[in-house]
Amino acid sequence: MLDIYMFKAIIIGGTGATGKQLLNQLIRNQNCDLVTSIGRRPVWDGKKNDKLVDIVVESLFKLTSTEQYWKDNDVFFNCIGTTRQRAGGAKEFINIESGISNEAAKMAANAKIPHASLISAKGANHKIWAK
Repeated sequence: MLDIYMFKAIIIGGTGATGKQLLNQLIRNQNCDLVTSIGRRPVWDGKKNDKLVDIVVESLFKLTSTEQYWKDNDVFFNCIGTTRQRAGGAKEFINIESGISNEAAKMAANAKIPHASLISAKGANHKIWAK
């Protein structure tokens, strides 16, 4: 008999272009029991799904307010992404890309989530970090 691994996932950045695609795949995945999305806007314009816990926060710079939702997950996906222009400049870009990502990684580590993935967008260039 085949042993099927069921998992629970938590995602930040689930309303962006990359995050939406991942979120949809996770919801459709029969091995995924539950997806918790933490973001500034509701996913799918607030439409409900039995497998989705949609947590809306005022600011992702205050991730510690979501601590209880990180427990008992098997995988963490970071889909946060912006541009320098949308962020308002290089400093703000770094605060978002690095600051939020680092805080989320700490939250995942504190919750003992065994797997983590950083998902980047097509066209991202690691050689021009916040120039």
